Amino acid sequence: MQLDQQEKEFESWDLRGPAVPQRSELFHLKPIGLKTGRVECLTSYFSRLAVAHSVSAGALTHHIMIPRKAGKRNMFSCTVTCRVAQLRCPTSGLNSIGSMAARFASVVAELTGRPDIHQLTLLPWKELLPAQLLTRGLGAWCPACINEWRDAGQPVYIPLLWTLEIVKYCPHHQQPLQLLCPHCRTPQPLIAQLSPNGYCARCKGWLGKTAKESGLEQFSIVRPESSDWEIWVAREVEGMIKSSFASGPRLQKKELSRIIHIGVAAEGLSGFARLLGVSATGVQEWRLGKTSPMLPVYVRLARVFHLSLSDLLSNRVKPRLSVDMSEVPYWRAIRISTPMVFDPVKAKRNLEKALRESPPPSLGVFRTRHRYHDSTLKKRFPEMCAQLVKRNHDYRAAASAKRHADRLSEFRSIAFLPVRPSEGPVICAQYP
Repeated sequence: MQLDQQEKEFESWDLRGPAVPQRSELFHLKPIGLKTGRVECLTSYFSRLAVAHSVSAGALTHHIMIPRKAGKRNMFSCTVTCRVAQLRCPTSGLNSIGSMAARFASVVAELTGRPDIHQLTLLPWKELLPAQLLTRGLGAWCPACINEWRDAGQPVYIPLLWTLEIVKYCPHHQQPLQLLCPHCRTPQPLIAQLSPNGYCARCKGWLGKTAKESGLEQFSIVRPESSDWEIWVAREVEGMIKSSFASGPRLQKKELSRIIHIGVAAEGLSGFARLLGVSATGVQEWRLGKTSPMLPVYVRLARVFHLSLSDLLSNRVKPRLSVDMSEVPYWRAIRISTPMVFDPVKAKRNLEKALRESPPPSLGVFRTRHRYHDSTLKKRFPEMCAQLVKRNHDYRAAASAKRHADRLSEFRSIAFLPVRPSEGPVICAQYP
């Protein structure tokens, strides 16, 4: 009787064990900005993932990613000598649409147990956007944004928006993105081997300081336009990234052909091609459905037809379109870049100025700063190059000797062994 009463009292007990979720090999770190236009990029997420495990991004790559055939050993290299050289940066593909991004995102998703990692790249737009002129090979950031996040105690990250070649401005602070460290003037990689987000990969300085020169003119393939245009572009691309989280149709080749037909009928094939900054052959191939435009061309198409970029790429286009040319300038051609002509007089003047700098820059830093080729400098100015190398070498040797002397002096100052007063006069023994 008493046992039956106890069973009635405790019959609501659930003796089943709790459901244990599946364990992941790495932390189940949540990406920042999901379902917004400021979602972080894959390289930024990987850097924060390394910090969460108290290891460097290089160690996480070499010990975890490379054994799974994701990533490359040279993915942290950032040697930029000209505009086109950044296209060969091995890390630039991690945030893009190619097989490298797909493989890397797949492995990170498997290790963290997060199936939404592919949203940190442009893979949702793979069927629509070609890889040309899509992502930049250098790191870019907005100093005002990273300062706000650090002051508010929030994680510092790099949005996917900043990794796109066509985005030159921050749409929120309406200021140019920075590509050069404000302290050492060095271009930054997309992901640093030892430094977390927000710090220079070389001098470890904080990147929240705005420099006089952003580096956009020097290292941009798609040349910057007016500030009003660049701010509008940044906002449109931000809306495009936000729309990638919504499942829906994408722009089809048939609909693109209809849009091109309207533009050609209004301005003519050559005039419409000049308006977009491309060749007439390229416009003809889009009209026939043979190829797809690049992202900068999609942006210009949206501006010509007064559409938002997200509506255009998501196939939300009105049946009737009109071409309004009143506020649309004839932009410069996308692929045309001003060739750099070597000026020996200017180069000599820059070398003389570098020889007077303190601390003296290395020859590699000087070449990167002025976009000179190594063989050209050594052929034209062998003595001045040798002097610059020697000054930098002497400066580094003197700095190393000073650090050694300072450490030795500090050690000697704390290595005194005082004798007890009861044992006689105070005599201090010092290590030689």
